[in-house]
Amino acid sequence: LKRFMSGPSADGGMTLTEFLEGFYDMMRFKPSIRKVIPMLACWSDLRADPLAQEVFLDAMSKDFNISMACLEFMVEACKPMAGKVIWHLLPLVPGGPSSIYRVGLLFQSLTEFATVHQKMLQFTGLNVENPTGFYELDLANCSDFAVAERMLLIDRWEAAIDAKLGRRDISCWGNMSHVRNEMYQNRALLGGVIKSVSEWQLPEQGSLSFDYVSNFRPSRHAQVLSPLLWETILVELY
Repeated sequence: LKRFMSGPSADGGMTLTEFLEGFYDMMRFKPSIRKVIPMLACWSDLRADPLAQEVFLDAMSKDFNISMACLEFMVEACKPMAGKVIWHLLPLVPGGPSSIYRVGLLFQSLTEFATVHQKMLQFTGLNVENPTGFYELDLANCSDFAVAERMLLIDRWEAAIDAKLGRRDISCWGNMSHVRNEMYQNRALLGGVIKSVSEWQLPEQGSLSFDYVSNFRPSRHAQVLSPLLWETILVELY
């Protein structure tokens, strides 16, 4: 966070999307072209061993940044595993909603799309520019884990911005956090040894639920939707 705080983000000028993509670009492993080719060749060699392929995907699903081209190759190289490839690796692809849309075109059937969409509902429904809301996540689900990781990063980012700008601490525990009602495995997360979610190491299993209240609001220059347009959107959706 120190690198970002020394740039234009010091006054909150960076959007949350820009922060997350910049942070992951800096902190996650991005294989060079010399390593991508052997990695993809290894994936192709495993096509006859689904169990080994799942281990391969699990190993990549947390710490990598990969390109859309890389994901597309892995889907094409083993189409029976397309759903699992997308489920594990979509959170690693930069680009936000545009990447989600493009990946949606890679599914081999409507049934496969529906199955994976249900597993990734929390991830595909996450709007990092408006993160206020209630979250109930299964950390054993790699896409839910990605949501939890992003929300905890956003919380640390907003707390750092608040401290930088001298804003009042309105957190529940006096730690500048924007997270409320933290529950892990249906038990209160804070109040004992752990005094802040920023001190907590996110586990890879178990249930996590919390409320999040963001400081971010629409720009003063943002245009308000007209009542007619809003009604039209609602009619089209429902």
